[in-house]
Amino acid sequence: MNDLSRNFLINKSKNIFEQNMTNTIQTSLRNVYPPFIPMLNQVLETKKFGVASGAIELIEVTSSQCNEKGDRFEITIPYAQQLLNWSVIFDSTNPEMGPDFDFHDKTFLLDPQIELVEQFLPSLMEWDPSNQNCLLNVLLELLMFYKHHQINLLNERLQMEYSMLIEQTEICDEDLEILLLPDPINPTEAHFVIRIAGDYSKLPKKIIGDSNNIAIMLHVVFQGVNWQRVTPQIFFSSNLIDILGNPNNLNIPPFPPTKTLMDYVPEIKRTIDNKINGVVENYEKKKEYINALLCIQGCSIIEYDADDFSMITLLMEVRDFHFLVYINLSLKFPTDSPKIILQSIYHLNTRNGNLFKETLTNIPYSPRWSPIEMVSKALMFIIHKSLEFKKNSTHLRYF
Repeated sequence: MNDLSRNFLINKSKNIFEQNMTNTIQTSLRNVYPPFIPMLNQVLETKKFGVASGAIELIEVTSSQCNEKGDRFEITIPYAQQLLNWSVIFDSTNPEMGPDFDFHDKTFLLDPQIELVEQFLPSLMEWDPSNQNCLLNVLLELLMFYKHHQINLLNERLQMEYSMLIEQTEICDEDLEILLLPDPINPTEAHFVIRIAGDYSKLPKKIIGDSNNIAIMLHVVFQGVNWQRVTPQIFFSSNLIDILGNPNNLNIPPFPPTKTLMDYVPEIKRTIDNKINGVVENYEKKKEYINALLCIQGCSIIEYDADDFSMITLLMEVRDFHFLVYINLSLKFPTDSPKIILQSIYHLNTRNGNLFKETLTNIPYSPRWSPIEMVSKALMFIIHKSLEFKKNSTHLRYF
């Protein structure tokens, strides 16, 4: 598949996904009282919410007046790798008024002081239903308020972790979400979700796409007596998984009880930076190898991967014997040598009915060679082995 076809299919799939998302949102809004539709639609169409850049989802629509159209909405909000279930309560008999909320949390805003509301929720105090972003702005402010509420409930040990992380590292308050579970008053788990910044500028843009959609998160769970048992885990956005691999396979350092987040987060950042640098080096080396093949054997090229530079196919001829050459470069190239497969275009394998092929072994190779030398010696080896390959295939029946 060439670049144009691949990009067309990617864009088509993306457009279909976005169209399906829009259709789903519109279906959910059918039961909503009309004055509330524009503001709720803005909330549901916001794709990047919180540290994880997730989306708010509408779970249920009900009515306070037994009408067909609802004015009460159950929503889920992504926060600290969990989902907060909040109820947004409007009054369809007085749609100009701002909403009330049920946070399903007995510790949060049960009887708020007016000074706190004025300080943390200005969009609610100055509610403007003509502004389609009015509900979205209130939810953003509420989530920030909720985070500070969780921080205020931390004990001395966890407060120290939070303060030192914010004050002594590059992590800012907007990069962090904290949640006490299962009960903020008597928690057994403290979840810290931290957004880790990385240098993605060198990653291939053809593969990574929009760098604004990249996210790396460190999820740290404190448990046990005095929160001494710590479990770290890394999460990548889907476009990073395609490039960096499964984050579970990333060899992250342990988090012993004697270590703090202030020390641990920079270690994680260095680990991720090293991984990114390794991927960039792999990409550049594969690109150089493919380019060398294009220069030396350009007329024989059938196809190659112009995005990731991980494979190339050639049609070669030695003494009137034509055969295909498949060269694959792994994620560990140039440490690992290329994988080379020869395939006859004439002969079928009687066992499976496929065209006869062989994988070459003991290919002359050194990661210290230049790309031109790698390719030149590989081609000479292929030509040498082609005679043996021809002999092995000629006893099979023709295609």
